[in-house]
Amino acid sequence: MTKEFNSFTLVEQKPLPDIRCDYYLYKHDKTGAQVMYLKTDDDNKAFSIAFRTPPYDDNGIAHIIEHSVLNGSKKYPTKEPFVELLKGSLQTFLNAWTFSDKTMYPVASRNQKDFENLMDVYLDAVFYPNLLSNPQILMQEGWHYHLENKEDELTYKGVVYNEMKGAFSQPESELNRLVEPTLFPDTFYKHVSGGMPASIPTLTQEKFIDFHQTYYHPSNARVTLYGNLDLAKAMEQLSEYFDAFEAKEVPFVGYQQEPFTSVKELTSTYSVSKGDSTENKTLLEYAWATGTSTNGEEGIALSILDELLLGSNTAPLKKALLKANIGSDVMGGYSAYTYSPTFEVVLKDTDADKKEQFVQIIQQELQRLVKEGISRKAIQAALNKTAFRYKELTALEGSTPKGVMYGMNALTSWLYDGSPYVSFEYQQHLDAIQAKVEEGYFENIIQKYLLDNTHAAIITLKPEAGLLEEKEAELAKKLAEYKASLSEEELDQLVETTQKLIERQESPDRPEDLAKIPTLSIDDIQKKATQYPLTVEEGNDTPTFLHYEDFTAGISYAKYFFDMRGIKTEEIPVAAFVTELLGEISTKHFADEDLNTEMDFYTGGISTNAFVMTEDVAKNVYYPFFTVSGKALSQYLPKLIELVEEIVFRSNLEDYDKIKELLLNTKANLEMHMNYASHTIAVRRLESYYSEGAKYAQALEGIDYYDYISNLVKHYDERKESFSQQLIAVLRQILNIHGVTATFVGSKEDFEQFKALSQSFFQHLSQEVVTPQPFTTPVEVLNEGFKTAQEIQYVAKGYNQTLLGVPFEGSNAFLQTVLGLDYLWNTVRVKGGAYGGMSVIGGKGEVAAVSYRDPNLVETLKTYDGQVQYLENYNPSKEEFEKNLIGTFSSIDRPLSANQKGNIAFTRYFTHVTNELVQKTRDEVLNVTPEKVRSFAPTMKKVLDQNAFVVVGNDVKIEQNKEIFKTIRSLFND
Repeated sequence: MTKEFNSFTLVEQKPLPDIRCDYYLYKHDKTGAQVMYLKTDDDNKAFSIAFRTPPYDDNGIAHIIEHSVLNGSKKYPTKEPFVELLKGSLQTFLNAWTFSDKTMYPVASRNQKDFENLMDVYLDAVFYPNLLSNPQILMQEGWHYHLENKEDELTYKGVVYNEMKGAFSQPESELNRLVEPTLFPDTFYKHVSGGMPASIPTLTQEKFIDFHQTYYHPSNARVTLYGNLDLAKAMEQLSEYFDAFEAKEVPFVGYQQEPFTSVKELTSTYSVSKGDSTENKTLLEYAWATGTSTNGEEGIALSILDELLLGSNTAPLKKALLKANIGSDVMGGYSAYTYSPTFEVVLKDTDADKKEQFVQIIQQELQRLVKEGISRKAIQAALNKTAFRYKELTALEGSTPKGVMYGMNALTSWLYDGSPYVSFEYQQHLDAIQAKVEEGYFENIIQKYLLDNTHAAIITLKPEAGLLEEKEAELAKKLAEYKASLSEEELDQLVETTQKLIERQESPDRPEDLAKIPTLSIDDIQKKATQYPLTVEEGNDTPTFLHYEDFTAGISYAKYFFDMRGIKTEEIPVAAFVTELLGEISTKHFADEDLNTEMDFYTGGISTNAFVMTEDVAKNVYYPFFTVSGKALSQYLPKLIELVEEIVFRSNLEDYDKIKELLLNTKANLEMHMNYASHTIAVRRLESYYSEGAKYAQALEGIDYYDYISNLVKHYDERKESFSQQLIAVLRQILNIHGVTATFVGSKEDFEQFKALSQSFFQHLSQEVVTPQPFTTPVEVLNEGFKTAQEIQYVAKGYNQTLLGVPFEGSNAFLQTVLGLDYLWNTVRVKGGAYGGMSVIGGKGEVAAVSYRDPNLVETLKTYDGQVQYLENYNPSKEEFEKNLIGTFSSIDRPLSANQKGNIAFTRYFTHVTNELVQKTRDEVLNVTPEKVRSFAPTMKKVLDQNAFVVVGNDVKIEQNKEIFKTIRSLFND
């Protein structure tokens, strides 16, 4: 390791064995910029640069700059280098994030040259962005008055403006927004860094420039480098930019709040649709400020306390609140994204008059725990679970690369001049905590930070029917009055400004500018498809075993797949709800809280799931599965299987009160998911219009399942006995020896142990031959509009090409890249103002487009129809075409953990996908041509001519366009 680099001085180094890295901290001699390098053998290299960006207002300036710096720079003047990188890089991660007090720009790639390219584009973007000289960037990404013709209605448009309208359409987001201003009212945390829709239109170009020039400076930068990379080259790239600046003092004050002498209280409102009931829709929160994020031991201790108090339905604080029957679900926990972390307890689906009871239950339960002491086994289980989670993270690769996560985690202390590695030395903190458990360590933390802590707030968020409509009417009135106040000349000017922005958005980048964006070569793409070899052991009358062998840091991953085809249609949601119960409800030998403790003590988790695996839509071949899975360190594999047996075969499915509690939990969780992932809900619903497998999945996890749960909640008391018997009967039918496959990811030795242990599990299974049952729910195009109190829409349209006689080819993956990152990005996001516009083209023939936080509805549907003409006229330059092809492989060739690889291998086995087919598909992507893309235009026309679409969104907007829908209904059932 070279200790010194030109322009940089090494100031600290040490090994970090807990994360299998060596740590080096460098300081830029001229500006004081700090650079942390985490050296490791991981080839998924990562870079991030972060700046302290304290907001001074609710105008979203930090967030809008985060968007805007990626809209062209001095060296890379194309309109959106970010999108060009998505198209033409083998990146494994490319994003940007705005937090309450910082903005972070992370990238990752396994290819060294690609990594250097990504670094260079991001460095130029943050230090020399075109936003400083081009006001149209703020107009597009932030906000602008939009008036295409003088007679049109005046509106606000902007990507961030619509993103935040969508973000605060969910009650949970609105509640979360209130926490920091309430707990830290004398700091800059009282401002919403993402931006409040009402305040975003106050942002001016002058303020925009000033904020960037103040905070986007090397003296204010924290850089993380990670992985097996060319450090000398990376430091040279940093020097190229940092050396051009002089050192300066960058203000970062106002993040420390004087503790309160008494608990604060706040009441606010959120919108539900007109006519909807407001009963049982209030959210209550008790939030505490807890120390500082620079204290590593306390941070881990509070995260363990989170697990102890709220980690499951059987955790004491959560259990006490649920048992009181004053709400449907309890959320919250420890959060360390601000200088002073928070600990929160949130009660959902309650009423405002339950506030005093809510507070009283919390205080009484905490007092009881301090007085009586927390179960030592429960504490040890929480410690074990935390240690397991850290161990697993060092070996696995999730959707966010480890290097990016480490860079973000370091900032929880580093940003406030604490140690960058405070969160990486977790073992010494766990050991220190372990040594003090018997001294009442966690009881003392409860007393200090929760019971005696007056730096706290109690927040009540109440529903108000029609609030959104009132706000929209007020905004429309305000804009109409503003328009009426303008002279003819001013109106002409506004129309001209709007049209000039549209002209910029529609104009292609100059070829010479596009050529400046660094790209790789087609030769950098691996030609051979990755194979995931399985050991398959099939017996005549015995279950099949599948084994994927790989390094797992000593963790065993076991899963049993049960065939669900013997379940009747009306019982499908019953089977789905069984997965909500197992592991949460008591068993023959364990009360529910003891079962949870036992699982945490010995395993990394046990779960059940029900889902559909599709092989062929046109031939209607799909497989519904019920799975039981668990993971544990190898020495605890026998205990894992023992607990799986206990949960699956000996759960008490006649505990009516617990079943009701979990029903309410399930309904609340489904509603939150449907609000946060409405685009996914729309696409999955659309697929159910033409695919029986997707329609089956609706009864397992989609809108049909939600409707079933909602109805059951309403009528539970009169149905509880019969429903309990249904649960027992359905589970018994699923647990059948003839329909089970056992899968394992881990070492060969552990697999042999798993096979032996499974014999006991199999002995409990039914031997009865099960007859497959027909699925009787009709599959039809419904064109539904699902009304919500959100301010924006999620619009999905598409069909399945294989049902139209066009088989799927690998080249379709390329279509998703060009449609998503070129046509839909430019039309739905850039011009339309939506936060996102995505193409969904899958391996089973599904072809769809979907928008995310979209201000439009019919306009977006019309835009989707333009995909046909786009494909007909597709004629890119050779460079542009190859760039898109490279970008296509960045999503195909993602780094995967051993468990992820194993799951791919298992799916290929069940759906009969051979290695030859995988290679054939990859070859088809590699051999795609512009002619092949243009030849898809008739297929796209057939797809769109089916006129199948789903909209989830604003109830007023849907009603205004009711003539296009076959069915309109509220998404949620009261």
